[in-house]
This record gives sequence, structure tokens and C-alpha cells, in this order.
Amino acid sequence: VLCALDELPDGGAREFRFGPEAEPFRMVVLRSGERVFGYLNKCPHFGVALNVRPDQFTLFEHTYLYCCVH
Repeated sequence: VLCALDELPDGGAREFRFGPEAEPFRMVVLRSGERVFGYLNKCPHFGVALNVRPDQFTLFEHTYLYCCVH
């Protein structure tokens, strides 16, 4: 369990990190209504995190994530 559903606002996203602090596994979880989606927090084009600040992601229509570099 990463968090309770009510801890993730509808249309919101949250980052979770696991492993060593120097090179953690970073994932992002986003919520759209009662549905929750999990993704690797890494741009496939540039290899950078999708967010600039903790838990601040650019979302479109509750389901599309945009990279902070694009």
C-alpha cells in the first residue's frame, strides 16, 4: 500500500521513491475519479523526472502527464 485513496486528490499526482537516496526508483501515481494509475517517473526522451518540484506534475484531463522539459 502506497497511500489511502483519499490522500490523493482527484486529478492529482504524487511521487513515491524507493531504494538508495543517490539513485532511487521514482514512480508517480495519479488519480482520476476512483481509478489510480502508476508510472515510472522518468521522461522516455530525456531521462529526467517528469516533475520539477515534489508532487507537482503537469496533468491534462486527469490522465496525461507532461514532462517538465517539454
